[in-house]
This record gives sequence, structure tokens and C-alpha cells, in this order.
Amino acid sequence: DSIESDLAVLGNIVKQVTETVADLEEQRRMGLADRERDRGKPQAEPEHDPDSMPEPVIPLELLRQAVADNRLVFHIEPIVTLPQRRPFGYDLVPRLVMEDGGFADRPDFMPRHGGEEVVARIEADGVDEAVIVARRSRTAGTPITLFVPISRATLGSARAVEMVLAALDANRAIVGSLLFAVEQSEYRALNGKERSSLAAIGKMGVALSLASTTSLRFDYAELQGLGFKTVRVDATRFLRQPEIFTDFHPADIAAYGRRFGIELVATGIIDEQQLLHLFEDGISLAQ
Repeated sequence: DSIESDLAVLGNIVKQVTETVADLEEQRRMGLADRERDRGKPQAEPEHDPDSMPEPVIPLELLRQAVADNRLVFHIEPIVTLPQRRPFGYDLVPRLVMEDGGFADRPDFMPRHGGEEVVARIEADGVDEAVIVARRSRTAGTPITLFVPISRATLGSARAVEMVLAALDANRAIVGSLLFAVEQSEYRALNGKERSSLAAIGKMGVALSLASTTSLRFDYAELQGLGFKTVRVDATRFLRQPEIFTDFHPADIAAYGRRFGIELVATGIIDEQQLLHLFEDGISLAQ
């Protein structure tokens, strides 16, 4: 009787596993079919011009005042490995504390034209905050990786770059925990002086991350030489229109990047189905 009871339990378990696997296979087939249909449809080219993006809702003068009043704070958002979803690193995200106690996100206040001095100030504060967090985590025995935003506003200012290099030089023990994230539109627009500044930061041992990419057609060897370790791509647009980003098959581009020591990071995940497709395409990092 005991053996028969155990066999009955095992039979139910096997049945449940079989049904679960069948459901996953059906989801995978449906997802692949949807992607094939999407590829066959005429799609509008995504907007590549950063100047076409809406202006921030918070005026520059109010931003300057808020920064002067120390109403700038930094939160962290995790980047995880797939499929385990273990923390790989954290984005350092600047936010403004509003008068009602709420928070304004980066797109709401970061100026797109002008205001280089206040942007450089925000990024300098971000470096200082990252150093503090990295040192605390290292002291606690749980070192973490932090992605810190940087732009031409900093790279084009000799004084701002000098301050960043000084902060890194004074904290050499934790520079390996920092990655500076520069948007692709900013990277493309770098002049000779700004590229030299980026190279100088890379020589300090800080890795780099290419963010907000609209195309994966670039010189991977060049990025590797500058110290880039990750490249970020919007998950929804990449899954719907991979041909806009790359000439490679979606399942091959991540492996190609790894040949140069560069990992793809999928951002803006909206559902579990996207995670499944990204993992099938070999992308192992997601925000």
C-alpha cells in the first residue's frame, strides 16, 4: 500500500511537469511566430535624433536652484543575470526631490540643450555618491558594481574631468567596482578632447558602458580598446525589430559581442515573455 501510494504521488508529479513543459513549449512557439509576423510587417524606423526628444518639464533655472538646495538624491536600480536573476550590478539613478515630497526622474529635469555646468555638477555628485556606496559595500564584505552616468558635459570640461580623475585616484581600491555609462548619441558626438578624457578615465581602471543604443552596428574592437564592458539595448524595440539594430541574427549578436569582452544588457523589460526571448537569444543581463 505504501509503495502504491508513493507511485501515485510520483505519477501526479510527472503529469504536472509534463503539462508545464508543454505550456512552455507552446509559449515559445507562439512567441517565435509573433516575432516572425512582426518581421514581415513594415515597421517605422525608430527615431535616432536625440534633439527630437521632448524637453524636460522642469526648467533649467529650477533645476539649478534644486541642485543648489541639495535636493538631488541618488537611487539604485538592479541589473540581474538571466535566468537566475541574481544581482550583477546597480544603476546609480539621479532624482530630484520635489516640494511635495515626490521624485522627478532624469528625463523630467536633465537638460538636452545648454546647462552643461549643472549637468557636470550632477554627474560629479554621482561619482562622489558611487565612491561612498562602493567603499561601504567593500568594507561590509559585499562589494557591488555601480553604473554611473557620464556625458559630454563632464568630458568636455577640463575641471570636471580633473575632479573625476582625482576622486578615482584617491579611491583606487574600488575603481574596479565602477562603470561609467555614456549614451550612444553622446559617444558618437565626442570630439578629440572628449575622447581623450574618456580614455584617461578608462586608464584609471574604470570600465565603460554604452547606453541608450539605437544601433549595434559599431566597431566592437574600438569599444573594447576604450574599456567598454557592456552595451545596453531597449528590450522591446530589439525583440520587435532586431534588423534595425544589427545585421546579425538576434541569437548571434550577444555571442559576437562576447568575443570582444562586451556583454549586452537588455533594458526596459515589461513582461516575462520578453525575458524568455532574451535568454533564448543569449542575452544574460537585464535591467
